[in-house]
Amino acid sequence: MHHNATGHRWILEWNDDSGDTNHDIRETADSVEDARAAMRRILSGETWTPEDAEEIGGDQTEPAYPALLREAFDGDLATALLDRAGEGIAFRCDDGTLTVERER
Repeated sequence: MHHNATGHRWILEWNDDSGDTNHDIRETADSVEDARAAMRRILSGETWTPEDAEEIGGDQTEPAYPALLREAFDGDLATALLDRAGEGIAFRCDDGTLTVERER
């Protein structure tokens, strides 16, 4: 059994707006690096548009992963994952929502 040095574990969930559960994803990560890789994987191909943008898919739409880093983590994913353990993070994308929670 692999033991993880940090003792942290995160649950990452993608809930797709389509309502098709085949598009939903649930993963666990035992390190910040695993969590980062899982988020990048889950959000690949997803987009994010600011609420005040004129249209989804317009000039202000961007790939979801860089938007997540900036909007939810202030560019510092590791610190945010470790510091905001109790809160969890919900990041709304154009086609679904990514939630990240630390297991107690």
